[in-house]
Amino acid sequence: TTTNPPSTRVVFNDSGGALSSGSVVVWDNGDTEFENTGYPYVTTSTASDSQYTAGVIETSSCPDQSLCNMVVSGPTRVRISGAANGPANDVMVGTSSTAGEADDYDEAASSCALGILMADRDIDTGGQCSHSADNCPAMVLVNIQCSGPS
Repeated sequence: TTTNPPSTRVVFNDSGGALSSGSVVVWDNGDTEFENTGYPYVTTSTASDSQYTAGVIETSSCPDQSLCNMVVSGPTRVRISGAANGPANDVMVGTSSTAGEADDYDEAASSCALGILMADRDIDTGGQCSHSADNCPAMVLVNIQCSGPS
């Protein structure tokens, strides 16, 4: 067998609550510690395709105000949103209107894609993700790409 672990970095959970494995996070641009020092503070967002997309929490449970691992590139488990019929196989996904989850990416000025949904399948059960329910754990190839301002 071969392994290709994803690339990670250590970040500080500044979200106000615990984050679970697969949570999509953004850089906490509202925190003066991050804005003034560049310290790696992350939180969740309800903005679709946030320009501050940071990665996906890898740590099984990351308490608020704690350090945890975040995937910045490579394949990893991601919480997929059931909103707006959910994404399909092999499409770009980004942050969604549901905090901590990914959904279809719609390119716009100053927006970022998280990566590619490799298969619209629940990696725990093998079944297809239900597009009427949130939190489907699916495999995403994290490869953050952002578009510039128009």
